[in-house]
Amino acid sequence: MSCHIAKAAGSSFRRMLEKAHGDQCVLLEGPPQLGRETWPLFKHRYWFARSFDSHDLRYVDLTDAWPGLRFSVILRDPIERFLSLYFFLRSIAASTLWVSDEVEAERWLDRNFPSVDAVLKHAANGQTAFLGCAEASRPITAVDLDAALENLKGYDYIGFTECSDALPGLIAGEFPEFRGAVLPVDNVTPRRNSARLWRERIDPKVAARVRYAHGLDLRLYEAAVTLNISRGHPVPG
Repeated sequence: MSCHIAKAAGSSFRRMLEKAHGDQCVLLEGPPQLGRETWPLFKHRYWFARSFDSHDLRYVDLTDAWPGLRFSVILRDPIERFLSLYFFLRSIAASTLWVSDEVEAERWLDRNFPSVDAVLKHAANGQTAFLGCAEASRPITAVDLDAALENLKGYDYIGFTECSDALPGLIAGEFPEFRGAVLPVDNVTPRRNSARLWRERIDPKVAARVRYAHGLDLRLYEAAVTLNISRGHPVPG
């Protein structure tokens, strides 16, 4: 069962899961509390599942998957994830314009599309909000981070967009049907030392504000790295 956080290579991972598992693949819009005591609930019901960014809907009988059910999630460097989300939304807005000239479209977006700072007020610490099951109508707080850190322990597999090619190999150790399956590379974040990083394409002062606003997500990301190290699972290099 893969919990899909938007703009963290979840679409690519989803394609790999569906290729190997078909209808046994489930993507959750909002992750449940993943304490072991809640897991038996999945044995006795159909779970209505939808990915975080509105992929196709499905009902899946998880009884057939039990007790082999495993939870996975992919996290992404918080600054890169936010900026990727911002420019993704901006590109969608651009696609709706009756403008064929790219330069003219960018000028229109500069005048009319919300700034990075404006979006930052509502979309910072999105991974903490997702894993902490926080309400979208209020600011994310340290309480949500505590909940996210506790829920993170319930995931069997924690992947990182920056080393997403390592996750299939890890899972294949327990699920042989994944052997040979690889993640498509079209949705994978460049290496941290690459000039293609989003933070290197924007004004350094704006990038600094994005980093400051994602303090909770950065702590969550660091905790996930530490947890994977303790499990002997892959971490970004």
